[in-house]
Parts: sequence; structure tokens; C-alpha cells
Amino acid sequence: HLDRIIVKFVRDPAGISTAVEAGEVDVAQGVALADLERLSKNPRLKVDATYDAFLNNASFLEFNLENPILANPKVRHAIAQAIDRNFIRDTIYYKRVEVVNSPVPRVLGDYYDDSTFRYPFDVAAANRLLDEAGQPRQSGGQRFSLRLSYIPGADFKRTTDYLRSALSRVGIKVEVVDGDLPTFLKRVYSTRDFDINLNGLGRLFDPTVGVQRIYWGDGVRNPLIWINASHYDSPQVDELIRQAAIELDAAKRAQQFRQIQQIVGRELPVVPLVTVHSALQVYTTRLHHLHNSIDLSAGDLADAWLEPRH
Repeated sequence: HLDRIIVKFVRDPAGISTAVEAGEVDVAQGVALADLERLSKNPRLKVDATYDAFLNNASFLEFNLENPILANPKVRHAIAQAIDRNFIRDTIYYKRVEVVNSPVPRVLGDYYDDSTFRYPFDVAAANRLLDEAGQPRQSGGQRFSLRLSYIPGADFKRTTDYLRSALSRVGIKVEVVDGDLPTFLKRVYSTRDFDINLNGLGRLFDPTVGVQRIYWGDGVRNPLIWINASHYDSPQVDELIRQAAIELDAAKRAQQFRQIQQIVGRELPVVPLVTVHSALQVYTTRLHHLHNSIDLSAGDLADAWLEPRH
């Protein structure tokens, strides 16, 4: 139906909002979340926040387990309890995401198990765990310092600012290290010049495809981008992953994935935070049939058509 498609790259999220609001573009991705409420009240626009159950994107806080302080599970548990994920959902993402309680997406039904991911926001408990871990406050109130890396993006940057503030409340000084995407990838997966890392990962439509890579021990021995930034290495989890990859009985396979979640929930090499929209779009009401497949915003636009301007 469309004769041609023109794609414009705009670096500033506010500029993207302005462009779609002014009718300079027909559809926009990357709109500033702070603008969505205003744009949703515009009768000429539609906000589409359809959840992408194919990619199942989420943000995670990954611990570098080669850091001797973070190698102690009590420290990781303490950091998890020092973080108010509801605040991240409500304030940073304007209530347009959900808190994630397991690396496996809830939409996968029997594969899902959040029974051991029980780390409610509790500053007192976090302080107590850090004391028990042998990390007392020093004279200035600081226990230790960590370098926090984050994947580029406005919402990830805002989350990083919150994490720095939240961890300071329990005596952890955070130094934020930033950079463009190539710098991020090299720092996290090659030089490993970080202590904690805020990452955005697609959990995808099956745990073998998306979740396995977060914990896969082979990523320690054979490093690759997007594979096991924590360098978590559990022979038991690896064996369960291998079994689940080839298991034909759906019930047995689901049990294997639930067991994996129970283990990594207790050991906590990675803290799940919130879902991340991959297909959030704002578009003119003149545009119809924008999505025609499970790919949503990554679809082929074969059925999309525009009403003529009046």
C-alpha cells in the first residue's frame, strides 16, 4: 500500500516527540516516556504500548563475580534489597513497565518460577547483610566502592543515577563509567572493567534462546558479546541447561527450567529489575495496520496504509 518509507534518525527523545506531535512524521519510536501522557491525549495520535511477548526485553543488574567483594552472596543479596524496583517502575518508566521477578518471562507459563527471587526493598535488611558479610562502615560511613557500567540509553542512564543514590544509602560508593555502545561492549565482555553492570537483554520466546546466555558457563571459558557478563559458573546449572535444550517432554523441560530459576534466584549473579519496551510507538491515527506479525515494530509494514490528508 505504501509507495515509499522514509526513516529519520533523531538523537533527542524530545525532538522525536515534537516531530510526531507536529505531524512531521507518521510514526515514532524512542519517544521520551515523560511525553507519553501528553501525546496520548492528542486526538490525532495513538500511543501503542503493546507488550512484546516475543522479545520479552528486560533490564538486569549484573554482578562481576570476579570481584572478591561481590563473590560473597550476602553482598549481592544486600544490594538487591537496597534497590526499590517499584521506584524504577513508577518514577523512571512512568508506570509503563512491570517489575521482573525472574529471568524467565512470566508469559511462558509452566516454565516460570519466582520462588527464590525474594528480595524486597529493605534498607535495614541490606545494611544487616553487609555487616554480616564482613563489610562494616568505615569512619566516613562508606563500606566499599563499585564501578557501575550501563548500556547506553536515556532510561538506563536515569536508572543508573537512581542506583548510585540507592546504594549510597547502605554505604556503597558508586562510580559511574559510561560511553557509547562499542565502549560498553568492550568494557563488559572483553576488558571486564566494571563491578556492576546495568544491561538490557531480550529474554525472548524460549529460555534456551534468551535466558540461557545470562548464566551459561561456557561464556566464561569462551567469552562472547551478550553472554554471561557476570561470569557465573555453575556446573549444576550448566547441566540443567544442556538437558533442557534437548528434552522433548514438555513437563520435564519446564521442571528443569524451574530448577534453574530456583538455583540462580538463591545465588543471584544477576538481579532482574523491570521489563523494557521494545515496541513502544506513537503514530498518527491516519495510519492503519502498522503491525501485522509477532515482530510488532520490526515487522515488514506490508499491510500498513495511510488515510489521505484532508
